[in-house]
Amino acid sequence: MAKPVVATPVSCGSLPIAQGENILIANTPEQFATHTLSLLNDAALRKKIGTQARNDIVNNFSWDMQIEKYDALYQKVLKNGRNNISKRDL
Repeated sequence: MAKPVVATPVSCGSLPIAQGENILIANTPEQFATHTLSLLNDAALRKKIGTQARNDIVNNFSWDMQIEKYDALYQKVLKNGRNNISKRDL
């Protein structure tokens, strides 16, 4: 279920986003309206942004990916001890 998204910069937080590739970012109400109309009027743009957004989420945030990340963290803790783990590793 790939859905294109128009969002504010604040709502994107630290998500892996790329303006015009997997999301349309709007800083003003006018930009929000313009981006929304662009998506409504351009089927290819809707499909491109929606598909890429879904792919990015699946590749970075799926359960399988999260399990891989936790497994790597646990392996690092087992190998090096917990004192060698930084917040970046979490």
